[in-house]
Formats: sequence, structure tokens, C-alpha cells
Amino acid sequence: GLATLVQIAVWTGIFARFVFTINVDAPVAATAFPAVSILICARNEADNLRRFLPSVLTQVYAGTFEVVVVDDASEDTSLLILKGLQQQYAHLKVIALVEKQAAGKKYALQKAIVQARYDWLLCTDADCQPASAHWLTQMATASATSLQTEIVLGYGPTLPRPGILGSWTAFETAYTALQYFAFAHSGRPYMGVGRNMAWEKSLFERGSGFSAHQHLASGDDDLLVNATAHGENVALCLYPDTFVFSAGKESWAAWLRQKHRHLTASGMYQRRHKVLLTAVGMSHCVHFGLGVIIGAMGVAVPWLWLAYLLRLAVVWPVYWTGFQRLGVARLRWWVPVLDGFMAVYYGAVVPILLLFGKRAVRWKEGD
Repeated sequence: GLATLVQIAVWTGIFARFVFTINVDAPVAATAFPAVSILICARNEADNLRRFLPSVLTQVYAGTFEVVVVDDASEDTSLLILKGLQQQYAHLKVIALVEKQAAGKKYALQKAIVQARYDWLLCTDADCQPASAHWLTQMATASATSLQTEIVLGYGPTLPRPGILGSWTAFETAYTALQYFAFAHSGRPYMGVGRNMAWEKSLFERGSGFSAHQHLASGDDDLLVNATAHGENVALCLYPDTFVFSAGKESWAAWLRQKHRHLTASGMYQRRHKVLLTAVGMSHCVHFGLGVIIGAMGVAVPWLWLAYLLRLAVVWPVYWTGFQRLGVARLRWWVPVLDGFMAVYYGAVVPILLLFGKRAVRWKEGD
């Protein structure tokens, strides 16, 4: 009924317009190379710093850039590794925090922002790896496409993992990206992800930094975008060379902790964004849930099957093309199943996390 109509309206009016019009081919040649500070916060990330940080330090860029890494009171050999890399790379700046000041990484990130030399800030995480040596160039090029651009949203997929959890996290990550990119493309930006996002330092300063949500462990990325982004100051960068890969969660418990942190931050979104996202999520849930309930009652209602097939006929082509462009084409055949799991996530997992997931979650447990 109404839920199906809402779903069809969103997928045709917002998602499809994004998927079938966005350019993911090679970008135009850069004409400007703004100076960039790449920011990374690390806590107990010795292995990841050794493995991934060189791919950030060796980016090919015609302009000037520095890499600022904050060691957030690590208890492993992270600082030793950073000091060793600093001897090899003159553009690496290391900030060592002696004590952990607060949950999450906002305190560490704020230290990095204050000490960053340049106005454009490009953020990623210690456990992430850019897809190519041209990540910086293309994200910086996107920032120069318009004088109004203050935020560049990039994509951060998960690395392929075997098993149900690996497939689900890859799907959920791609679905979330599809949603926030589509809304940004339609002039309604509401979030970004800190592992692949660029923004002007002045934006942070005008928005009073993280003061409005300093008490939350998460929100250093999506709440910044939610508070400051609008239809004119956001650019999207979805070239495959600019993807920043991270490992998916290794357990369901870790994934649930991460989702709880994200939901906690989303409670501080602007009202219009919360209404819009609630409408999308609840219509998705009701569309599937009503059919399951009536089917369990043994009542044959042909129009429910018709509604399901009609929506599937609308969304599957969008998933098909969108997932190909987001690098998860392998999941396209599983859309009917995984899309149904997303309804379960909206209808069961989200309410449970909001009601019973209020225990404190440390940064390294849930990010």
C-alpha cells in the first residue's frame, strides 16, 4: 500500500536519478591543486600503520600536501612506527597524545585540525587503504570544481570477506553509501564517512567544531556534514581510483557496536533529515513486514505479491547499476535476499539497539 508507494517514489525520484546520471569515468584534468593536510587518528594501530600508511604518504600529487597522524595514547608500538616513518617522509607530522582524553577520536582529530598547516583537510583512518596513488589528486580536484565547494564526499567500501557477515557488511555499506550519495546528489546532503571525506578548515571553525556533540563517541564525520552541508557546497567523488578500502567487522558483535554508535550520532541529525530517513527506513520495513505477517496468518492476498514484485522491478535495476559502480557487483544477484535483510535491520535491529544498546562503547571497539 502506502509503504510500497513511498519506496517506489524514493527509488525512482532520488536513487535512480543519482545512479543513472553520476559520472564515474576518469575525471577531467586538474587545473588547480590546493594544498592539502591529510588527517589520521590512530589508537593501537601498529600493524595497520605499518601496512597502510605508506600508501597515503606516497600519493602522487602535483600540489603540496602533508600527512598529520595523531597517536591517541596508544599502548602498542604505534608511536615507534610513526617515528620510523617520519625519518623517511619529511611531510609526515606526528602528534603524540600521552593520555586518552575522551571516548571516540574527536579530541585527537581536533588536535590534528588545529595543527594542520593547510586549509583543505582530507580525512581517512589508520586501518584504511586508498585504491590508488591518485586518491589525493582526484579528491583535491573535486574540491576545486566550484568556488562554493566546501565538502567532498568520497566512498569507503569494505574489503571482500567470506561468509554471511562479509556479504552483509559489504551490502549494508554499499546501501548506506547509495542512500547518502543519492540524497546529496538531489540537494539534500546529510552525512559522510570520515575514512574518505575532505572539507575546508573554515567550515569546522564556523560550525564551532565538535562542541555540540563532544559528549558522543561518534559523529566526527556525519554530524559535521549534517550541520554544515547544503545543496551548493557539496561535491561527490566516486571514481574507482578514489575508493578507500577498510576491513569489514570480524564479528556480529563488533558490527552491532558500530551500528549502535552510528545510531547514537544520527539522533542529532537535523529534524528534516530524521523525518526523511525514518520515512525511507519504515516504508522499507512495512513493505516487507506486512507481507510476512499476512502470509504467516495463512491469508492469500495477491496484491501483496504484486506490490512486492512491482517494487523489486523498480529497485533491482538501480541496485544493479549502483552496485557495479560502487565495486560490489558480486552482490547484485543477492539483492532480493539482502534487501529483505535490510527491512529486518530497520524493523528489528535498529529498535533493539536504540532501546538496549546504551552501554558505553569505546572508540576501538566500535569504529
